[in-house]
Amino acid sequence: MAEKEENRRVKYTKRVIKEALIELMANRQVGEISVKKLCEQADVNRSTFYAHYGNPMDVMWELEEEVFTDLQQSVANHGQCQDKRASLESIMQAVLEYVQERRQTFLVLFAQDNLGDFQDQLFVLTQGQKTHPKNMTQEQRDYQRRYVFYGNVAVIKRWLEKEDRESVEEMAKLIAKWMLG
Repeated sequence: MAEKEENRRVKYTKRVIKEALIELMANRQVGEISVKKLCEQADVNRSTFYAHYGNPMDVMWELEEEVFTDLQQSVANHGQCQDKRASLESIMQAVLEYVQERRQTFLVLFAQDNLGDFQDQLFVLTQGQKTHPKNMTQEQRDYQRRYVFYGNVAVIKRWLEKEDRESVEEMAKLIAKWMLG
């Protein structure tokens, strides 16, 4: 019983620290955030912080890892069907729903200087999605995947920034259309 309660407390503490980091990252880069400022924002003492993390970057890495794990699970739960467009729309809808639910998290992650690392990890996550014609060389396929992926990231970022956004369904159909031609 005590272990379960402690586990719940640890989860709560980590959650409030991550939420505080997201709030602070809205106005500054993660490298500019001190442990002191993060602890003040999260309303936890420094010894509690150091029991779980070494620095704010560790918090961000754990946050990114959670995002990747959740996205992998979301994509895996939307298995392939015979109709390629319907399958891709279903996957994109699941991804966009997840992104929209965590809008602030994605906005701050997309705004960080280390965005290349975050995008590169997302790119690796999407490698199973084949949208290229068979007559392309391996190098051309790689170029096309990067073009499509990084274009989609830019579109999703813009979509998140808008106050009056298109629906998840509309965006999923639009992105699937662009990806499949």
